[in-house]
Amino acid sequence: MKQSIFTTLFLTLIISGLHSQSSPDSVLRDLVNTYRSVDGLSCDIQYKYASAKSADKYVDSLKGRYITKGADVWFEIDQTISIKNNEYSIAIFKEDEIIYVGKATDSLCKNITYVIEKKSGLLLKTIAVVSTTMLYEEGAAPKNSRDEFSNIETVFSNYKLGNVNPAIFKTESYLSSQSDELKPSKDFNSYKIIKAKPKL
Repeated sequence: MKQSIFTTLFLTLIISGLHSQSSPDSVLRDLVNTYRSVDGLSCDIQYKYASAKSADKYVDSLKGRYITKGADVWFEIDQTISIKNNEYSIAIFKEDEIIYVGKATDSLCKNITYVIEKKSGLLLKTIAVVSTTMLYEEGAAPKNSRDEFSNIETVFSNYKLGNVNPAIFKTESYLSSQSDELKPSKDFNSYKIIKAKPKL
C-alpha cells in the first residue's frame, strides 16, 4: 500500500488529538493530563493497516518513533517526519523532498478507540477507522474502495521520559517566513512546500 500525504496527516491528527486542550470525556482528559505532566516523553510506534471488514488481517505495517512535550508532537515513520505544534501540522517527505504544511484541524476519522494502561495512564494503542481511499495517493485507490473503511492500529511501546530536544517541535527548524511567504529552512532548502490552503 503506497502511503499518501493524507495518510501521514491522519496519523498526525490521531496522535495530536491526545494533546487537545479540552475533552468532554473524563478518561481522555486524564490521558491528556498524564502526557502533559511529564517533561517530555518518547516511545516506539508501529502502525498496522487492515480492512475494517477483516480487522485481524493486516495488509501493511510501518514502524517509527514518537516524541512529545506538552502539546507538541513529533514522529517519524519510514521516510516521513511529521510535526504538530501550536502553529502548524507539518509533514516532511524525504524521498520526494516535499514539505506539506497545514493548520491543525479536526480528524476525519469515523471513530477512534484508545487503549490505556491503568498503572501508568499511558497509551498502549489506538485504533482509528478511516476511509480506505485516504490510504492511497490520489487516483491510486481501488475503484471499489470509495465506500469502504480501514483500521489504522497504532501500538506504543518502550516509553522513555525526558531528554527531549525542544528544537524538533519548532516551526523554524523546518520553515522560514520571508515577506509573509513560507520557505524551507536551510536544512531543507531543496524541498518544495505544498500548502493545505493558499493562506496559512
